[in-house]
Amino acid sequence: TTRVYGGTGLGLAISSRLVGLMQGRIWVESTPGRGSLFHLEIPLHPATATPPPPALPAELHGLNLLVVAPHPGIRRQLLNQIEGWGLHAVPAGDFTAAVARLAAGEPFDGVLVDAPASGPNGDALAAALRRVAAARPLPLVLLTRRGEALGNHAELAAARIVAKPPKAALLLDALVQALRPATPAPTLATRNPTPPPPAAFSAPSALRLVLAEDLPVNQRVALLILESLGHTASIANHGLEALALISRQPVDILFLDVQMPEMDGLTCAARLCEDYPPETRPWIIAMTANALEGDRERCLAAGMDDYISKPISGPAISAAIDRAMEGLAARRPG
Repeated sequence: TTRVYGGTGLGLAISSRLVGLMQGRIWVESTPGRGSLFHLEIPLHPATATPPPPALPAELHGLNLLVVAPHPGIRRQLLNQIEGWGLHAVPAGDFTAAVARLAAGEPFDGVLVDAPASGPNGDALAAALRRVAAARPLPLVLLTRRGEALGNHAELAAARIVAKPPKAALLLDALVQALRPATPAPTLATRNPTPPPPAAFSAPSALRLVLAEDLPVNQRVALLILESLGHTASIANHGLEALALISRQPVDILFLDVQMPEMDGLTCAARLCEDYPPETRPWIIAMTANALEGDRERCLAAGMDDYISKPISGPAISAAIDRAMEGLAARRPG
């Protein structure tokens, strides 16, 4: 309702309580027809210590790294960061320049790529890397957006993936793991080992998941959690899109937000129960910020199979998937 009619002021009340707990104060000055100005004062003290910056192992100092980054600002930032760690960074502004350097036989110890992996240029770079790797291993670290296709880079066993924007510690760790001679990088298929699931499913990645959630931030958080558990999911922005996805492809688990525009989760769940028998419809997991007495019962009464409250967490999602796999194994024997 707040997305349609506006809020009730609860956020302001919570902010006031939090500021009070931190010995501060918060107030507002409002002028009709002109707007409002919010003020916040909190007593803070300078930090007495800062964590040390990440450091490159001594045996990797001076290694040559080809840095492929089309955007000048990002390329400059990566070069400064990498050279600050003690690596020698050679820039390439585009895939053509990178392929030319590789074809010329320049002695690189690894490649860092900040660009989409798919498309003709990405395919050309991947082919050049494979040709070089045929003579000697050439580790690859790829900066990519969450959910971005990996294209032909997925065939490179030495590839390591870092989500953009990369945190310094994560980027350094990926470079160290890729470049350290004594620690060969694992293949993409074995980066996230997972315990064997029940017999009805060959692997967690075989599960077909749909996430129905209308807020982009919540979508990103849920996708990150699912990715950390070894899963991927298709996105639906509301109940109607979820129904359309399920009509086009089999779905095992549907994470269904309760409050959405166009069609809410309760209506979507009821429609699924009407249109599909239990053995063919997905296992429906409600996601809602309403954690009051009776909310769980309303979700289950609408035909949902499980219920988790927001804010969602990794353990809660993991446990819900485990329950779903058990429920699906019982619902779909054989």
